[in-house]
Amino acid sequence: MEAEGSCMLDLTLVVQDFDDVVEADYYTFNAARNQALRLALTEAVLLLDVDFILSASFLEELRSPNAYDSLISHLHQHRLLIIPAFETNTDEEDGEMLAKSLVAEGKDAAVDAFLSNETDVFQRRWFPAGHASDKTLEWIDSSQIFSTEYTENYEPYVVILRKDVVWYDERFRGYKASFNRPVSR
Repeated sequence: MEAEGSCMLDLTLVVQDFDDVVEADYYTFNAARNQALRLALTEAVLLLDVDFILSASFLEELRSPNAYDSLISHLHQHRLLIIPAFETNTDEEDGEMLAKSLVAEGKDAAVDAFLSNETDVFQRRWFPAGHASDKTLEWIDSSQIFSTEYTENYEPYVVILRKDVVWYDERFRGYKASFNRPVSR
């Protein structure tokens, strides 16, 4: 994620052969995460699930040299930028259409969808501790960066300096068991 020119995306396919279905449940997510960090060529990285989509307005803002320089300056103060994450409250097909329109329309549309209960904070119903510190209402009313506190089990999606990311523990395998706190130092 660099400010100059267009966004550059490098893809690396990491595969693993499994002998049986049970073993496949224990995919080496952390090894794949570490491989992605090893291959990153940028000063800052975005730690985000592959199935999430960033809004076009956020990406456009990062293309501004002033916004990018401000972000990098912020990150050099041993801070990170938390990216709010939402999920739709509708069925799969309608939810996908809504998500695509919100990605294209930006923050104002995301706020309207949240306030009208078309969306909710990601995983709030299933794992509230994971995104409890997001301060969604403060984010809605703000156009500036603000602070939030880390709480136990908090799993934010973040922009962080690559050098500040704590490597993922590759001894843990499988979904959820693979999480460690990459920004907890």
